[in-house]
Amino acid sequence: MRKAMDETARRRLKQIAYNIEHNITPRQIVRSTSSIMGQTAVADSSHRPAKPILKMRMQALPQIRLSGT
Repeated sequence: MRKAMDETARRRLKQIAYNIEHNITPRQIVRSTSSIMGQTAVADSSHRPAKPILKMRMQALPQIRLSGT
């Protein structure tokens, strides 16, 4: 976890330095609710159920037991 956090900090510093060098001021993206809902509807309509063979393979997998349960 520490390694991931350090990498995130490194990338953030690199991005800030780039922004300063190129005189870029980050701005928040402003979109309407209807725009967001429209994109969500498109994404939901393109969802396809899993193929039957994949479902059979998933059911054939052994049940994994979590420790402590």
